[in-house]
Amino acid sequence: GKSEDKNTLFSIASILSNLANAQPREKPSDEMKKLAEYAKHHIPEEDEKDGEKFYNNRRQKLMDSGVAPVLTLMAKHKSDSCRELIASVYLVLCENSDNRGKIVAAGGGKALIPLALEGTTVGKARASQALAKIAISINPEMAFPGQRCLEVVRPLIKLLHPDKKTIENYEALMALTNLASVDASVR
Repeated sequence: GKSEDKNTLFSIASILSNLANAQPREKPSDEMKKLAEYAKHHIPEEDEKDGEKFYNNRRQKLMDSGVAPVLTLMAKHKSDSCRELIASVYLVLCENSDNRGKIVAAGGGKALIPLALEGTTVGKARASQALAKIAISINPEMAFPGQRCLEVVRPLIKLLHPDKKTIENYEALMALTNLASVDASVR
């Protein structure tokens, strides 16, 4: 994680992303399956190890092995594609509420803010949603001490859009509500 080599960091980010199933998979439609069968094209079948039970287990093993401090170090990388992968890994690790405190303790709250403000559109959205998940379940004063509470507001507001998923809007509103409870300056 401390390496300055861009290729090494991108490779590590790709491995972590694949281990955690951080990239959403789109299933082909029935029409595409029928068309592929008609064209006698190979249709990849979903492996049982890509199921929810298995990737939740892999994600927990990643957290238990201490991946959170490594992600914090890697978040300083300047490559947008690498930062997008890191934001994706943070997001899937934050889905388990037990991991959020560990991520914050490892500096993830601080590392996610620049990821949510700079980079690709997908990377910024995923980092913002990870921030929202953290702000929902952890006291914002502890997760984002000092002025960082104010820095989290802008990425959360970007999640509030009719084109975004309903869960993104809901989590952003919950996080903003928790932030508003901190004090008058944050409100």
